[in-house]
Amino acid sequence: MTIFDSLNFVIGGAGWIGRTTDGGATWISSALPADYQVERVEFQDENLGYALVTDFWPSPTDAYLYRTTDAGFTWNLHYSWLDLGQKRGFSVISGTNTIFVAGWLSWTDVLYGILKSTNAGETWDTVMQVTTSNPTNLFTPDIRHGWAAASGKIYRYDYVTPVSIQPISNKLIQFGEAFTYQVEATGMGLKYTMSGNPAGLTIGYRTGLMAGTPTQGGSFPITVTVKDTDANVVNTQFSLRVNRQPVFITNINDTVYTQFNYLYEQILEAEDIDDDTLNFAAIIIPSFLTLTQESSSSIYTATVQGTPTEADTGYHNIKIEVNDGYGGSDTISWVLCVDNVTGVKDNQEIFEFSLNQNYPNPFNPVTKIKFTIPASPKSSPKERTFVQLIVYDLLGREAAVLVNEEKQPGVYE
Repeated sequence: MTIFDSLNFVIGGAGWIGRTTDGGATWISSALPADYQVERVEFQDENLGYALVTDFWPSPTDAYLYRTTDAGFTWNLHYSWLDLGQKRGFSVISGTNTIFVAGWLSWTDVLYGILKSTNAGETWDTVMQVTTSNPTNLFTPDIRHGWAAASGKIYRYDYVTPVSIQPISNKLIQFGEAFTYQVEATGMGLKYTMSGNPAGLTIGYRTGLMAGTPTQGGSFPITVTVKDTDANVVNTQFSLRVNRQPVFITNINDTVYTQFNYLYEQILEAEDIDDDTLNFAAIIIPSFLTLTQESSSSIYTATVQGTPTEADTGYHNIKIEVNDGYGGSDTISWVLCVDNVTGVKDNQEIFEFSLNQNYPNPFNPVTKIKFTIPASPKSSPKERTFVQLIVYDLLGREAAVLVNEEKQPGVYE
């Protein structure tokens, strides 16, 4: 056989390997043990080569792989298949560490197949096994294709190098959002699976496209597995955070009333199911109010407070946001009406309640009732007064109790 233009070998029984570099005019022989039969010789380059050898004397038959690093002058045992049977198919892919051997895989089980090594014959994996056909010839012209002949059948091998997959960076989406990501991998006949993913997210078995709207929130360590036709398997991992947004748990009327020169205060509470650290921010707030965040706990608290002046009389929009630092947020909005109600005249204390006419009147089924609770300027603006507001029907019977509690000074509706 011709290995290179100027290097030729002849192989045969009795462990004989003949080497010539002058077209056969002269020969140098390298003799392996006399009871060996040299099946095939394959070279990676002008110096590195391999010889596939059979020893028929033991039963079952032994097979060996010999190796030369000096262009065939000397040969050394590189790998042994003891008691497994003869191997005749042999192929080395030039420029790589990939070697194929075909033949018996098990003498006792009558099993044939193809073995593959990707580390120059140090270790071997089974890439095909059959019970009816013994592969005797292999041909692998490049790193992507190969053929094996076995009892009148031709087997094709489509990929002979390990699959590769691009790393996936960690991902963040908000709960309820759709997620898509195309896994980038190279190889032949790739198959994709994944584990650790939230419910609602799947991956295409043949396409590698992750898609879906997760129905679970939290952080998920996902493993993507890619397998090719050669049974090569590669895994990559990334973290997918399905972030659940924080929510305000405070209920506020659309319109809230207060008086100028009295302290207004509104406490806001929010919580986050992911146990994220929450922060409050004033999106819209009048200049006489400030937003102060309290110390954190399982329930996060902030206070909107301030004392409006007479110049602040009127309606003021307020919008407060709470966010978790991961793109999740919630907002709460209301209108603060600063009423022009005077509780002091000529430095004399006036303390009286005011109940406005309901509107509409008559009504069915809803009406609004506005009332005022003034306070003495000498007392604390946070002083509370017990208030009862009761509705009676035309016959004087009690129809509903609207208010029956202590309230701070202010205007209510």
